[in-house]
Amino acid sequence: MTRDISQASTHPDKVRPASAVSRWSMDSSDVSSGTLQDSWGSNDGSLNGGITTGASGVGGSEAFSFDGSDDYVAVGDVLGGFTRLTVSSWVKVTGSSSNSSYNVVVGNSGAYVLSYQDDTDDFLFRLGLDGGKVDLRAGIGSVINTGWYHITGTWDGSKQRIYVNGSKVSEQSASGTMGDTSGKHMIMGSLDTNADGQGQSKYMFKGKIDEVRIYSEALSQQQVWKLYNVGRNANWGFSRS
Repeated sequence: MTRDISQASTHPDKVRPASAVSRWSMDSSDVSSGTLQDSWGSNDGSLNGGITTGASGVGGSEAFSFDGSDDYVAVGDVLGGFTRLTVSSWVKVTGSSSNSSYNVVVGNSGAYVLSYQDDTDDFLFRLGLDGGKVDLRAGIGSVINTGWYHITGTWDGSKQRIYVNGSKVSEQSASGTMGDTSGKHMIMGSLDTNADGQGQSKYMFKGKIDEVRIYSEALSQQQVWKLYNVGRNANWGFSRS
């Protein structure tokens, strides 16, 4: 499968700066032999459990559907140690995880986590800094079975921000050194807290995930807004092959 992203980089949405690290479209065309292609980099992910591919996504695209029990995508012992970061995804939460209140969208345990916490009805952007957990929440009420949401967490080394549907909901000061993730795999749909490359059952996501992106810089509010609007109109006409 080729990785021709030249057209994507020139698309007028202007949301692929030099800091772009990885993008997983969740389109079935980017899946081959149980592997999800990273269309920007080389951080491909392996599908685990019984993930449903080709599910209806946001803006007419395709998405992955996770059962909240044993479905996750394991990317590998990569994508940690950032000094600045943006992580974003479209999510449609359809229920609670089978074993806890945490529905993890994407994360690398000890470094960063983007999730939905259904017992407090908020999205959570967690950073692992200086050995501790720094949590920033966007309390917008229950989102279970209420449609698609675009969630973005950014960190510029001193400020941590969380955006919902292109709008900043909360921010706080956050500085320090991102935690060591050696041995822990970056996971979509769960977390690898045991450094064994497997998603833990208590963090499983139930619902759909689409368009996961990681950047090595904190996108500006304008860039996040553009990213949100691009997702709402996902079929912009260039090849994702």
